[in-house]
Amino acid sequence: MLYLDTSLGWRDPIITYLKDGVIPDDKIKVQKLQHMATLCVLLRDILYKKSYSKLHSDPYLRCLRPDETKKVMQEIHYGNCGNHMGSRSLTHKSINQGYYL
Repeated sequence: MLYLDTSLGWRDPIITYLKDGVIPDDKIKVQKLQHMATLCVLLRDILYKKSYSKLHSDPYLRCLRPDETKKVMQEIHYGNCGNHMGSRSLTHKSINQGYYL
């Protein structure tokens, strides 16, 4: 049986706003969406968050879908080079790899 996650993630409203200019009805949600959209860029239908860190050679971090996030976190945590680190270290390591969770 194939399971597809069709729930809306945090990225979907931003992608819709950047592609089509669609905004929600709630004024507060519009402000939050516009602020977050200024921190992101859409390249070839893939959402990236602008990174202002001098630690990265690439100025963009790829924003992951929930299923991708789980896969990346498992690979970093349990993979060949992984270790059983805390959540803060795990998040920092994923950002260093170029991902925004």
